[in-house]
Amino acid sequence: MIAGTLVVRRESLAVYRSELRSGTVASGGYRPGLSAGAIVGIVFAGVFAFLIVPILAAIAIPAYQNYIVRTQVAAGLALADGARIDVVQFYAKTRRYPADNASAGLPAASSISGRYVAAVAVRDGNILVQYGNAANTRISGKMLMLAPQAADGTLRWSCQGLDLPRRYLPNSCRP
Repeated sequence: MIAGTLVVRRESLAVYRSELRSGTVASGGYRPGLSAGAIVGIVFAGVFAFLIVPILAAIAIPAYQNYIVRTQVAAGLALADGARIDVVQFYAKTRRYPADNASAGLPAASSISGRYVAAVAVRDGNILVQYGNAANTRISGKMLMLAPQAADGTLRWSCQGLDLPRRYLPNSCRP
């Protein structure tokens, strides 16, 4: 490929010289190779690619990782909805909170699990979501708590990260 380029360049240079001798090209007209503007443009594009693109990646990658962790936390919150329904039903019948999973009519805490959740436990009406399994290391082993509050015969729920960093909590769990 390089050899072919050199041959073409030599041939075009020979054509240019013959045209220059014959007078069909004004002297100082055509010069083989890239113009100065093209070289400056290539250098500028290279500098842009090697300086700006890594800066954009340095900003985008951590933001994406935080998004992934927040999605995993939200998946645990969604998994706890079944336990929330059972706690509400237990409260509606007895006007008190269930002490544990069995009294709420739920299976053992470790059997309520998902891709990112190791267990969903009920303790005195509070629902505890423990992250594990394939969860990101930033939340693995940490817990989210849904706490019921009785008001006018109904339950209102608040959620808080017991040891989850606040930045990973869904907006509904942030004070």
